Amino acid sequence: VSGRWSFVPTFLVPESRKFKNRNNSDGQTDYRFYDINAKLNYSLSQNDHLYLSFYKGRDRYDDNTTRYTPLELISSNGMLLNFDFDQSYAEGLTWGNTVGSLRWNHLFSSRLFGNFSVTYSGLDQESFYNLSDILSEPTIGFSDSVHVQGLFQSGIQDAGVKADVQWLYRHNLSLRAGVGANRRVFNPGALIVNEPLDDSTVPFQNNTIYTTELTAYVEGQGQWRNRWDWNAGLHTAWWYVRGQGTPNVQPRLSINYAATPRWTLNASWSRMVQPLHFLRNTTLNLPTEIWVPSTDRIEPATAALASVGWHHDISPQWQWTGDVYYKKMNRLVAFLEGVEGFRNWEENVAVGQGQSYGAELQLNKVAGRLTGWVSYTLSRADRQFDALNLGRAYPFRYDRRHNVQMAAVYQVAPGLYASASWGYSTGFALTLPLVKFSSVVPGELPPPGGLPFVLDPEAKNNVRMPANHRLDVNVHYTWQKNKWEHTLNLGVYNVYNRNNPLYYDVRRVLVNQNNVLVTRYQFVEVQLTPLLPTVSYRIGF
Repeated sequence: VSGRWSFVPTFLVPESRKFKNRNNSDGQTDYRFYDINAKLNYSLSQNDHLYLSFYKGRDRYDDNTTRYTPLELISSNGMLLNFDFDQSYAEGLTWGNTVGSLRWNHLFSSRLFGNFSVTYSGLDQESFYNLSDILSEPTIGFSDSVHVQGLFQSGIQDAGVKADVQWLYRHNLSLRAGVGANRRVFNPGALIVNEPLDDSTVPFQNNTIYTTELTAYVEGQGQWRNRWDWNAGLHTAWWYVRGQGTPNVQPRLSINYAATPRWTLNASWSRMVQPLHFLRNTTLNLPTEIWVPSTDRIEPATAALASVGWHHDISPQWQWTGDVYYKKMNRLVAFLEGVEGFRNWEENVAVGQGQSYGAELQLNKVAGRLTGWVSYTLSRADRQFDALNLGRAYPFRYDRRHNVQMAAVYQVAPGLYASASWGYSTGFALTLPLVKFSSVVPGELPPPGGLPFVLDPEAKNNVRMPANHRLDVNVHYTWQKNKWEHTLNLGVYNVYNRNNPLYYDVRRVLVNQNNVLVTRYQFVEVQLTPLLPTVSYRIGF
């Protein structure tokens, strides 16, 4: 049994208050988590074993800010006006998972064994966003306000059974096969309103969808002439929802060729079908992924992936590998622009395609007191929907052109290790409004206050976040006392306190310009994880 509990709020909450006060605002930032792991193994006999495992964890992030700004201006008749500009922002993310499984392992013979499992998982995540701007002047009875509130939920309950058998036919050939069944309940929901949220008048809508998936597979792997290693498989599934079933077939093949004792070449190809889609709201940059299933109206997504690569043992201590890959995806789903609710979501999505391709290189040091690796990935990922972005392809949110990762582990003494890891990646793509223009409705007169302004991003995912990078360090010490094994871990996350923005907010600012209140907009970075110390202690017996 193991568990973790976060003490981050102990110092994050007071420090965030100080930070906001220095920026002439009030509020705080809070982030906390916990998780529990438990495993139990029981030997029924020499040929039968039971394995019980359980996991439960939850993370929560909250940020709220309030700001009061007094504004003075002189009206056209010379009257002094004192405006009160009250602003408040609140956003939060909560995500958790509960997983349990019971597995029976049975040895039929020295060459045939099987695993029979019952599984359960429950995922729930929620994100919310509240924005309120209130401008008032009590002397003349003026009041104007802007309210935007969003709530996004995604829940998946999954219960399943499966059986897997493996047959070691001979020393260079083995076969695997299995069948399974899963019952899933999806509870996705979303709501955005431009007024104060009132549960009695504006109901939050969850669309409960029940699905059943039946699966079967067969797989073989072996060697040929001591130089060729191969793995081939065929996975079939039947996705059943709302009285209709959708069958699919997913073949895969991979081959390794030992050209020399030090050089190995590899190639692989696979076709994949995914009956789950994630929808992302386009109005807010806050992470608002909502998982939805394929239905009788939304087909499963498909993908074909091909790759070629190599592995080279430079010396007993050094290795390097490389891969080039290409992935083509079809029947991807995304919200249409301007969709703000979840009612009839199947009628408000676009279906399109995407691709991802790139090259990966990695150098490993695998022996000696100092071990580690460094890798570099050059990649590209884009999406294309006829109904989005004028039909033009655009970079996917998680398109990261450059990615560098480094890690090192040094054995200081027996049982004592020091490690460090550093990562760098290109910032992800997001949509921000860059143009402001007046809007006119044909056949209608302009309102008394003038033409309203519309913010236009010009293109989808038109802006890049700053590059993301950070350094983590850790010290690991293990010692034995009597029959107890003790393990102590001390670490620091984000050592040099890099401010890696999670997303951008667009916030309104009012300024007095020649006795006229002018609206301007600012892009505000929202950051999540500063420098964080970590500690863990484990006892084994």
